[in-house]
Amino acid sequence: MAVTKLHGNGREHGYTTCTIISGATESTAADIEGFCNVGLLIPTIESAALTFQVSNLVDGTYYTLVDGNRDTITLASGTGAVAIQSSFVGRNEAWRYAKVIASTVQTSDRIITFVVKA
Repeated sequence: MAVTKLHGNGREHGYTTCTIISGATESTAADIEGFCNVGLLIPTIESAALTFQVSNLVDGTYYTLVDGNRDTITLASGTGAVAIQSSFVGRNEAWRYAKVIASTVQTSDRIITFVVKA
């Protein structure tokens, strides 16, 4: 899904979503090209830690997102229903697509929103 662009204060901003479908742990890909990821809206989920995978192609190989120490970026979001200020990817121009990976199978569809800014 492409970014839904909103305009204000002279900067483009918007949102894009990905979905972890019922019975799965991996989301669909969110297209975040050219935007900085500034936040995540995580709905109520089955208790799970969340990690991220990124790729330059929607149907390409996805790689686990790590920090400068090669530690996997992990959000221990518990049961969700939270808004997270995400400095985990810094300036996001490097990645075209991102997926969210839950450590627990989800029993309902879960739509995760990436809030982005240019």
